[in-house]
Amino acid sequence: MGRAPLQETLSLPARERRQIRAACDPARPLTPEEQGLLHEDLSPVQGGDRIGQVETRIRDAWMETYVRELITGHAGCGKTTELLRLSAALTRPVEGRAYHVVYLDAYQYLNPFEVRLPQILVSLMAALAAEPRIDLKKTRSGPELWARIGTILASAGREVSKDLADAAGIPLLKSLFRVDLKLARSFRKQSDDHLQALLSLTRDLVLEVRSQLPPEITDIVFVVDNLEKIPDIETDTGGSLHETLFLRELPLLDVPAHIVLTYPISLNYSAVELRQVFGNAKQTTIPMVGIRTKPGTERLDDRRGFTALRSLLSRRIDLKVAFADEDAIDHAIRMSGGCVRDLLRIVSELPVVGAMPFTRAVVDAASADFVNEYERILQGKPYLNLLHTIERGGAFPINTDEAWKRQLLMGLVALEYDTGTWYDIHPFAKATRAYASAAPAQ
Repeated sequence: MGRAPLQETLSLPARERRQIRAACDPARPLTPEEQGLLHEDLSPVQGGDRIGQVETRIRDAWMETYVRELITGHAGCGKTTELLRLSAALTRPVEGRAYHVVYLDAYQYLNPFEVRLPQILVSLMAALAAEPRIDLKKTRSGPELWARIGTILASAGREVSKDLADAAGIPLLKSLFRVDLKLARSFRKQSDDHLQALLSLTRDLVLEVRSQLPPEITDIVFVVDNLEKIPDIETDTGGSLHETLFLRELPLLDVPAHIVLTYPISLNYSAVELRQVFGNAKQTTIPMVGIRTKPGTERLDDRRGFTALRSLLSRRIDLKVAFADEDAIDHAIRMSGGCVRDLLRIVSELPVVGAMPFTRAVVDAASADFVNEYERILQGKPYLNLLHTIERGGAFPINTDEAWKRQLLMGLVALEYDTGTWYDIHPFAKATRAYASAAPAQ
């Protein structure tokens, strides 16, 4: 059973400290039931409605033509909320076209330290099996695919128990992949000789599933979220997991359905273009909300971004009750760097460190632990001078070490804005002693 919508469990906008924390839970993306009340359209301050454009490209695809949409952004940019909004929108008919959307949260299906193509294929099958309108037992390829999976499991040393004896065991296998790293890794290794068959049977299965859907459903759309959070660890062969999965394995996933995948923002700067290996797929980057004017102008607060984030907060909490004054609200927004999740982290922490109404000093107290996290990350790093260069010019110098760039972007030290494209340093990082120690002489 899914969670109850926020508006059914507390009064919005929240006015009491515990409810303020619940209303601003940074780990809680908005469900479709919550979006009508709580969703704030940030596209005017993020360079346009990029997720709306993804929907348009899917709806405009001609018969038996399937799009591949690659979505990225910093952690906390609101991507999951936007993908849930996209998933709900695609189920509604527009010009006679509606879609069967299969939303798959990779972190609910897979162990983040063992995410490879074989496990993703099983996850797609598990997600299809969970759909109430779909019966995999009525397909020819479903049982055949499951039998192949059973063969691989046996090779991996896992006895196919009664619970895993037929396709009804798919959800159980999904859970095992998530919690049993050894099994997931062994399954992947034993899949090498079966990969072509797994890909072919998955393609056949999706074709058959389409035939079970009502005539008003145009196509299937797979939305695979949270792949961008996979750590870039070293693979068995010594390569990068990000490059192995996204540049070599996932492009092999050729199913008759539209696919929306998330990917790590660091791959925007890979030597190999994702669009090349994914057959001219469209890449979309969701930037942070701009709260500082662009380089080349006087560096002031961008009031459009402040207004948008203030409106976002006002949907969740009563700002007049919660905050002492406008300065305290602005300070919370400024410290977030335009990162929606960090703004919610700050505000949800306010009732823990201070009493209402919250002042600027309470915002600083709520931010202190987050600043300390950045302090530990940055102390002694060789790229501290680089942060000041980015802060002044809004760009990475041409000769920036690629490993440094990936670290700064994945760690939310450097933030991307407006996909114009320009960068700034997170205010949490700017508040550290490490950052101050590398400041150029005046």
